[in-house]
This record gives sequence, structure tokens and C-alpha cells, in this order.
Amino acid sequence: MKVLRTWDLKDYDPAWRRFVRSTARAIIPGDDGTVAMVRSTTDGFYLFPGGGVKKGESRTDALIRETREETGLIIIPASIRELGMFREVRRSIYPQEIFDQRSYYYAAEVRSCRAETR
Repeated sequence: MKVLRTWDLKDYDPAWRRFVRSTARAIIPGDDGTVAMVRSTTDGFYLFPGGGVKKGESRTDALIRETREETGLIIIPASIRELGMFREVRRSIYPQEIFDQRSYYYAAEVRSCRAETR
């Protein structure tokens, strides 16, 4: 997948161990020109639906699973299109560790644009 941007703070020692995390995020347009977003209850900011890819899981399977868990929206698998990857590299919250997150973005359509609220 095309790398859209790498954001590297270079605030770490390259010799530190590296923790790599992959996420899959959905960009889902609404019928009224809006885009589906979820609000982080921990940090209060908004982000595209999706989340971490589990070991042995494909990115598209994670995209479908995480989007449904977070929003109730059901992605139509045939509609998924790769958009690009954003990479974030920085010092981890753990000592002597580099956090290396690769977020894969996909455009997708859903069966319903009305999610159940939690």
C-alpha cells in the first residue's frame, strides 16, 4: 500500500526495541456529505472508525470487525478500496521502546448509515 506520510519524531534511541502496531481505518461517506467518525472516550478527539489488527487477521477483516464494534455499521466487503498508509514513529510510553504504528486507510461503503448508539 502507498505510504501517504511518515511522522517520525526521532525522540528515541534507534537501538531500542521496536513495538510495531497495525491498524485499519475506514473512511465512510454518508448520504448527506458527512463522514463517519468515532470519538475517543479516553482522549476526547475524533478519528475514523477502525482499530488494531489482531495476530493472524487480515487488515480488511480487522476493518470490518472494528468498524462494526465501534459504530454498528456493516461494511460491504466488495466496496473496500485501499487509500494509503500513515506511519507514526516515536518514543513509546514504555522505557527504551520505539512505538511504530502503521495505520492503513480504506474507503468503504456500508449497508446502513444509521448506527446504534451505546
